[in-house]
Amino acid sequence: MNVSSQVTRMLIGRSAVGLTLALSIAACAPHHDVAYYNANPTDRAAKIAQCQNDPGGSQLDAECQNAAASELAYEQKRNDAAFQKGQAAYNKENGIGGALPPKK
Repeated sequence: MNVSSQVTRMLIGRSAVGLTLALSIAACAPHHDVAYYNANPTDRAAKIAQCQNDPGGSQLDAECQNAAASELAYEQKRNDAAFQKGQAAYNKENGIGGALPPKK
């Protein structure tokens, strides 16, 4: 066996081990999308807390980004609902909206 074939075998062997290890690690950690975090607010809060404890390592983590995007969407909906409720109360107090007054 010549040196070239030995090197080729060694590289292929290491690549296979590396690929197997990468796939094993990826299989251990479930990947949750934004929809998952929208439907699971407890998991979203836990993931956000975990990400905040490791700000340097989590900035590029897809799980942290998905949980943060879900939290942002939740806060936006909550703020929109509060605004609509406040707007309706203001309109009611000031006689705005409802039926138009008759034309003169």
